[in-house]
Amino acid sequence: HADSLTEVNTAKEALTEIETNMEAFKADYDNYMALVNQAAELRPGDNPFTLYTPDQITSLYNEVQQLIPIRHSTLASEEQNQNSREDIRKQFAAAADEFHNWWVDTTTKIKAASNVDVTGVLEDQVAAAHKMQEDIEAYNNEHLPQIEAISKQMEAEIILENPHTSHTMENLRGKYYQVIKQAQAIETDIKNQITVRDANNITPE
Repeated sequence: HADSLTEVNTAKEALTEIETNMEAFKADYDNYMALVNQAAELRPGDNPFTLYTPDQITSLYNEVQQLIPIRHSTLASEEQNQNSREDIRKQFAAAADEFHNWWVDTTTKIKAASNVDVTGVLEDQVAAAHKMQEDIEAYNNEHLPQIEAISKQMEAEIILENPHTSHTMENLRGKYYQVIKQAQAIETDIKNQITVRDANNITPE
């Protein structure tokens, strides 16, 4: 099992090297079998000077030959798996970065809205602040569940690292709570100003 495409590629390179060396192994094997046949002609029976019998050597040689295509198949499957995992990482990164960019833009709008225009109509500013909250909630409700779904895929695949982004689900949820609380605070502040104004019968003029 590999944990990344890099590991798969390293394993594929090692397998390619083994395949390249198999040509030399075959030549050595053929020479060995030729010597075995010569020794058998000169002295039938087992060779007391070797640890392995010709049958054992042949069995090992054949086993290696059979394992190579199996290893190819295993690595191909693992490569497909790692490509799928990489796609999930990239999907999360793209969605998280888009959410972050929205947060940056929204933070800028909130900062501008927090500068209450005391000469303007406060009721209009309350309505604008409330509309901002609705926009924030609408964006969050549309996009965050989608990112959550990708995050759960990552958890299911046990993907612990994502080199494509530094954002996490906790980080993104925190960004949402930050801007919604700030927008709510603006609306509350303006409503308080309206209460003070009405209590003192103050008009914009």
